[in-house]
Amino acid sequence: MPDNDKKKNKKELKKDIQDNTDLTDEYMEKINESFYNMLKNPTNKEIEKHRLERDALISLWLGFLFEDFKNQLYASAQMGINEADRQLSKKGITKKVNDITKETYEGQVQARLNSDIEDIILTSQNIKINSENFIKELKTNPINYEFDKYKKISSELSADLIKRGITYYKDRANRQWNISKYIEMKTLTEKMGAQRLSFFTRAIQYGVDLVRIVHLNINPTCELCAPFEDKILSITGNTKGYLSLQDAQMYGLFHPRCDHVPEQLELAPTDKGNDGKIELNEANKKRKEYNEKRKEYDITTDKRINNISSPKNYKEYKKFGSFYNRGNELAQIIIKEKERNDDAVKYARKLFDENTLRAYYNIGELPEEAVNLLNSETNELKFSIDNLLKNIINHKDLDVNDYKKIFEIIKNPSKTRKSKKQNSKDVILFSNKNKQYYMLVVKTTANKKENFIKSFRKMGEEEYNGY
Repeated sequence: MPDNDKKKNKKELKKDIQDNTDLTDEYMEKINESFYNMLKNPTNKEIEKHRLERDALISLWLGFLFEDFKNQLYASAQMGINEADRQLSKKGITKKVNDITKETYEGQVQARLNSDIEDIILTSQNIKINSENFIKELKTNPINYEFDKYKKISSELSADLIKRGITYYKDRANRQWNISKYIEMKTLTEKMGAQRLSFFTRAIQYGVDLVRIVHLNINPTCELCAPFEDKILSITGNTKGYLSLQDAQMYGLFHPRCDHVPEQLELAPTDKGNDGKIELNEANKKRKEYNEKRKEYDITTDKRINNISSPKNYKEYKKFGSFYNRGNELAQIIIKEKERNDDAVKYARKLFDENTLRAYYNIGELPEEAVNLLNSETNELKFSIDNLLKNIINHKDLDVNDYKKIFEIIKNPSKTRKSKKQNSKDVILFSNKNKQYYMLVVKTTANKKENFIKSFRKMGEEEYNGY
């Protein structure tokens, strides 16, 4: 890429990061100001006023941010395509060998955007949680309005809150993040990711599988990326003798804040030498262990690249642990809000978008008897985030170990029955192993092509014997 284009790319990246953080700073300041004003006179009227202001400001901020984010991701994806085209043309590679359409690229950006929206909405909920936790503390331990004491308490509160406000969240490692800093990191990571994804997809479209990792040096090379510098990887993992891009990511390549941009990734390198041999360091090994244990790890290139020609409408979780943890994480947000929302499930469907809720895990195969009772065309059984979230909210006595018993229930139910409810077409699978009684309700879709878990709960022996 010509130097002028590189400078333009870098300049645009910095501008987008600055625009997103400036917008976030503006709204976080307003939210904190509303909170501070409420603290000066924390009556029920002022508390409710703060809640209305807080929620309205969060909604406005997210609306503007998501629109900007969408435009930025599409622009970044186009940059990746343009850079791949430049490199392919320079090397005389002009024949497409894979049928990849414009819709594929758009689908990739939309999938990334949906995931980002989900993550940012979850993060934004911490503002409400922080605010409500403090309001609860105020009501539990009301401020003594004797003037001298009130002045002292208010001063101490202000000193503490001015430092951190309520616009922060804690990550899984219990580290406290300023939300503006989080948006800065998210913008950099996602713009880079969108560029790389379209860049690699274009390479696959033209039958190119090898890429050399080099570096623009926006920042010094970190210890996670260093072992991959000037090394060659296989984009799809189909070229023997080369580490796959997905495995490299598991070892830490393209980590959050990584600044490897497409113009410094060489497609179809001719001078291969010994560049497929990679010596990993301790940081890489530890990062792989972390990524394998991490409850929601989404490699945003290869997982989509490996199924590039037939993208799915909704995300399929590959590990039950990741699926359960995500559903539980969303459910806990709703449970914390339930005091102010009578219908928690209905509230969840307003809060989270369709793509988040309809993501699913493939549980396994239903027994023939259940398939026949359902009159379904398939024996495959899915569990959606929507139904998992609802089940966690309604059956708090269940934990992850209970949910894992579903696998055994569908393999060997103690009995299978049609639902007793009037006009219901649902089927129930039962378990009575070790005097523990469970009922698993499953349903099929109107077109008979998909089966889903509808609900799952414990039951007593008497109820069990009644079926």
